[in-house]
Amino acid sequence: TTNRESLLEKEIKSLKEQFSARRINFSDHLGQLEGLRDEINLLTSRKRELENKISTLNEEKISISITLDESQYRIMALEKQLQDKELNLHNQQKDLEELRRTMIHYQNRIDSLMKMRTFDIGAQQISSLYNEIEISSQSSGGGGGDDHHHNHHQLHHNHHNGYLSDTDDIDMFPIDGHCNRCFKNKQDISDLHQKLKQLFDDLHKRQNQIEQQMKQDEKAMDIISDSNTSSSSSSTNGESSSPTARSVDHNHDSGIQTNISLMDDLNMIVCDIQDLIKNFDFMSQCSSCQRFRIERIELERLQKTTQQDKEEIAKLKAEILQQSSTSMMNNAELISARERLAAFEQDRQSENLSQDEIVKRALKMRDETIARKNLVEIELAKIRIELMHVNSQLLETIQQKVELSQQLEQWQVDMEILIEEQLRNKLSLQEKSLSSSLNGHVNNNNNNGSKKENRFGLSNLAKLLTYQRS
Repeated sequence: TTNRESLLEKEIKSLKEQFSARRINFSDHLGQLEGLRDEINLLTSRKRELENKISTLNEEKISISITLDESQYRIMALEKQLQDKELNLHNQQKDLEELRRTMIHYQNRIDSLMKMRTFDIGAQQISSLYNEIEISSQSSGGGGGDDHHHNHHQLHHNHHNGYLSDTDDIDMFPIDGHCNRCFKNKQDISDLHQKLKQLFDDLHKRQNQIEQQMKQDEKAMDIISDSNTSSSSSSTNGESSSPTARSVDHNHDSGIQTNISLMDDLNMIVCDIQDLIKNFDFMSQCSSCQRFRIERIELERLQKTTQQDKEEIAKLKAEILQQSSTSMMNNAELISARERLAAFEQDRQSENLSQDEIVKRALKMRDETIARKNLVEIELAKIRIELMHVNSQLLETIQQKVELSQQLEQWQVDMEILIEEQLRNKLSLQEKSLSSSLNGHVNNNNNNGSKKENRFGLSNLAKLLTYQRS
């Protein structure tokens, strides 16, 4: 019985110890359970916050997608407008090229017609001037100014013959009905052309007559000069013939002066006619020219609008890039939030599990976090090693640069020393040659003076070399 009681007491003690140990474990488990409940409450609150953030991010994503679609539609519309404007611009450029060609064609025709018209107006003045020249040449005995007069008229005749050869091609231009303000009909042009031809033929005939008259005057002057030379032998004949010779010379000089003045007047009239042609060409612009200017202004305006549209498209593209970057960031945040939400879902599902499973899952999460931490530390160590390697390479490059700079400085010093030695050798050779030449050909005083001068030059050169080295 005593043995049984002792055994029972031992069993009771062991049971009490087990009960106390289990009670302690139960209190510990209750504490852990309360901590887990607090963590679950925190995680649920964070889950709600993240759900709210996810909803707001979804709304922002929807709004951004809507704005992106609108901007894409707007970009497509602007690109279509740009293509239309570029097509219109291309067509207008073609039209402008055609208008330029027609303008050049019409301008050439206008120039030729204006020349014909102005010459028709000034032909009477020119003919009257030629009549005066003819009268003055008949009245004068003109010998000395005949060459100048003949050359001037020959040049004038060649110029107008070239002009007629240019205006002969007027009939070759087709005249259409697009510029009725500039040209009435082809018949008027041909009539004016015929009149100009007749006027130039008359002028040419009168010029030939004047040249023949001047040749006759030259012959008469030769006869008079021969008679003057023959009558110079006798004093009585010389006294009687001297007044006539003086009168002939006076008439000859006056005829030359009148011819020169008439030629100057004729040149002034030609210049005035050219100015009138220019002014009339400036004032008589046809409707095609005005239309060309209007279309050029319109083209410049369209170019400005296209440039503005291009700038707007560039701004829209920049905005789209910015919005795409923000949307990418939002997507990344959304993915991370979804991952957190999945983790919270797993935690919420783990609430229904037993305590041992919860502990196992917590241990598993701890192990995963520790493994992630280790991976991050390994990557950080790799990055530090790479950074140290880059720093070592940078130090090596700096050392190489310093060595190269030192080598360059040493090379410069060596070059300066070499140049100094070469200069000194050359100067010593020159000094020796000068001293030998002076010893052979010059006196001692001159020798001493030259040596002093050479020494002075060598001392100055040595000072300059030392200054350069310093």
